[in-house]
Amino acid sequence: MADPQTLIREAQEKAERLCRLAVAQTPADYQSFITLIEQRKKVGGPRSVPIWATVRQPYLSADGRIKMARDQHREAGKRFDIQSEFLVEPTSGQLLARATLTSEIYGMAVAHARVFLGGEGVNESNPIENGETSAVARALGMWGFGCFGTGIASADEVLRVVERRDSRGNGGAAPGSANGGPASTATAPVAQDHDVPNDATETELARLGQALGLRPGEVALRRAQAPSDADAVTTLRGEVTARVLSDEMPREALPSLATGLGVEAGAYRRYLVARYQVADGEAPESALSEAQFREERERFVRRYHDAGTSLGFRDQCARLAGASAA
Repeated sequence: MADPQTLIREAQEKAERLCRLAVAQTPADYQSFITLIEQRKKVGGPRSVPIWATVRQPYLSADGRIKMARDQHREAGKRFDIQSEFLVEPTSGQLLARATLTSEIYGMAVAHARVFLGGEGVNESNPIENGETSAVARALGMWGFGCFGTGIASADEVLRVVERRDSRGNGGAAPGSANGGPASTATAPVAQDHDVPNDATETELARLGQALGLRPGEVALRRAQAPSDADAVTTLRGEVTARVLSDEMPREALPSLATGLGVEAGAYRRYLVARYQVADGEAPESALSEAQFREERERFVRRYHDAGTSLGFRDQCARLAGASAA
């Protein structure tokens, strides 16, 4: 089992990737509605001595979700209506806010939120409004507005939960700890560096994604979902290998594999002519024999798995291109 600091660091790195991804995939008009909220998350250890990490999680505010939905429907020329009401849950007697959303694009969504009458903080003065806002935001979350893989709650709702917990005097206690007291924890500061910490990893993930035909956002999502960058690279390498060695892999796809390694299609075709002594036409890849095609596919697997092999391949193609130009 990994040591506590490793578990904490990996959890924080994954959380920061998710934060970057949330910002990158949110249109610029709505990025200001994103809030990064610090939370404590169990990352390992037995139940008696859990390991907690302080991580930041991205959430979109309720007004950001509403604006996003209104703008989308206005641009599409479609109706979008919000209806709210209040009711009492018969079993607990708890007052609830219910939001019913109807859309000519998405259909209908219904969500509920508790109304904390006699609460503290923001709920002390505006419990009805807060309950209504939470219900509307939750309903919009059911349609996917402002969802970043951290649940359908909006930033407003999560912050109110944090405030209620802090007002009870146990804001420093780990969730689930005995009697509300602090559990055994191993915490580290949240990483503040929003840049990718490893340029080589960033480049390799981009290369692998291009070989698989993934858009940059899809690569970022796969990276955020993986336990670590190393796991993301390993997974994508495996997918590239399976694709390149598949019987459905066409000869015409070879130049695009070379492009993914930073080699222009023209330079790669000159390489094919020189290496396999095939006709110097517009598409020499089509002239490869079955044995040559299989060999070249196996070479691409090595090029995508080993940085040194990839560099040697690029240098060789560059020399051939330079000689041809001369």
